[in-house]
Amino acid sequence: VARQFSRLLGTNSTVRDGMAQLLRAEDWRVRLSAVEAFAGADIDILRNMVAELVSVIDDCRGLDSWPARIEAAEVMLNDYHHSGTAVQTMLLALDYGTHPLVFVQGSEYVRRQAAVALGSLKAERRDPLVLARLERVLAEETDPQVLDGAFNALVSLIAAPELE
Repeated sequence: VARQFSRLLGTNSTVRDGMAQLLRAEDWRVRLSAVEAFAGADIDILRNMVAELVSVIDDCRGLDSWPARIEAAEVMLNDYHHSGTAVQTMLLALDYGTHPLVFVQGSEYVRRQAAVALGSLKAERRDPLVLARLERVLAEETDPQVLDGAFNALVSLIAAPELE
């Protein structure tokens, strides 16, 4: 549903302003929906929303804010100024729920979402730490979906042409 709002963001300022307010909602699910709407918007709309999207990356309100944080980080992943923050958020998410004394239901979804998002890093933003962390995920992870996401991300990053 949120992605359908993406088309309206460029033409309807009331919808755009309302969706921008939802980026500050207390409930992470509402923030996630708002980020998803902006993720599908035109680049000009995204340029105007950079500060708000970065604030969602750091917003830890709610019992499980990771999906909204990862979605916002994915939108900013290849941004010149905010890529580092976005990558660090993804790397932290790869550890979510992995401690042997902690069981978090659905934590594999968070780790998979982060691994898949890292696969969309552009060559000029590619970092050896990301490659090493994804390799570690392949060695340590037990969830097949997370392994699949990490493998595909690693293949995507390795296959990207080298910068000269």
